[in-house]
Amino acid sequence: MTVRDDVLARKWLVGVELTNYRAVTKVTQAAVAKALGISQSMVSQYEKGLHFPEDEQIATMLDFYGQPSDVARRLIDLASWPPPETDWLAKWSRLIPERNRIFIGCEGFASAVFRYQPLLIPAMLQTEDYSHGMTAGSARVRPADAKRLVELRMARRERVLDGDLHFTTVIEEHVLDRPAGPPAVMAEQLRFLITMAERPNVDVLILPTSVGGHDALDGRFATLSFNTSNGQRSAGPVVFIEMLGDAKYVTDHARVQPYTDVEQQIRAIALSQKASIEAIAARLAA
Repeated sequence: MTVRDDVLARKWLVGVELTNYRAVTKVTQAAVAKALGISQSMVSQYEKGLHFPEDEQIATMLDFYGQPSDVARRLIDLASWPPPETDWLAKWSRLIPERNRIFIGCEGFASAVFRYQPLLIPAMLQTEDYSHGMTAGSARVRPADAKRLVELRMARRERVLDGDLHFTTVIEEHVLDRPAGPPAVMAEQLRFLITMAERPNVDVLILPTSVGGHDALDGRFATLSFNTSNGQRSAGPVVFIEMLGDAKYVTDHARVQPYTDVEQQIRAIALSQKASIEAIAARLAA
């Protein structure tokens, strides 16, 4: 099992959940603070993910918000993991932009990830050589950092390889034809993509160019889900939108829903898993 805890990301996620539950009930932070017997600034710090609340505080808050005890129990469980012995992201911390830090941290313990990829093979499914090819020459990556950045992508990929993370991606068809170095590099990448698509925890769906316009054309996005081992929701989902030099997290449940709708739309118009594998294989046979 390669679930990778990240305390910074987990505090942030617990804070997001507390904020969402309070927002639904339209309760003020001041009222919550009074119920807990603490300062309003401390409630604010909990919601910003600066500190974990005590178990009893989480239970009191969710009861105050009218949530059942099992919801409180799952959030308490999320907040109460034993601290990890080591910070698995520490050796790459200098390379990770602050805007991406929470996403990569949450990715380490998410139960499922969905990615829409309009331009590249997603990092979780890249070969090392393809990753090098797409990083080489980038104005956003210092040459001295390129190798370590690829190592980070390979480390993130381990959760998929171990079968611990369910990973789904919809990839635009033209991505299969975008070279990342010599032909042998792309051939290896396409073979690896087929191998990954055949895994029970991976769905690779190719979106044919012939479908024309669709609602995801505005750009790539990822959705992270956090469910317990028996399928119950413990947090999220959270949407991550990466832009050139910036990123945005969508955490409000009502605002996440349009992205869920778009995900369902593009999954419906993409090729099936079997047809997607055939489309990838056709490039190798050409």
